[in-house]
Amino acid sequence: MSHSHGSSSSTTTGSSGSMAMALHWGLGDSVLFESFAPSSNAGLLGAAAFVFAFAIVGESIGAAKRAIVKHRIKSVQSGHLKDDANKSLISTNKRRPRSLDSAFIVHQVTKFVLEVAQTLVSFLVMLIVMQFNIVYLLAASLGYGVAAWLFESTDGERL
Repeated sequence: MSHSHGSSSSTTTGSSGSMAMALHWGLGDSVLFESFAPSSNAGLLGAAAFVFAFAIVGESIGAAKRAIVKHRIKSVQSGHLKDDANKSLISTNKRRPRSLDSAFIVHQVTKFVLEVAQTLVSFLVMLIVMQFNIVYLLAASLGYGVAAWLFESTDGERL
């Protein structure tokens, strides 16, 4: 039983016009946009480099978010931030109402923007990998691996 999901201009591979739903190796699989579908080995290498870099960008956004939170916690612990509401960033069992100071709002908005950006990039990498092209899968996996290596601190804690 076959069915269509609207437009007949969906991403296709091969001459049969249907998407390959198994791991495969080859040209013609789009990377996010139909116009970005490599038709040569050099193009495939370029697409793989893009996927590799895109995965690293996604993880670097997460590392930036973790670094901001870590810096904020250290500032609270060292006394640079005097407001008691900011101490709620440190694990405690007490629930306190947070004050609406501008530094706290900027911190929360920054975390929100970085979280949305990281999630968006991660979903886009997932969509690329869902082309089932082994080249894209390996490029994304290597990108995430390199990012984990780059953003891992020396004492084993993530930034």
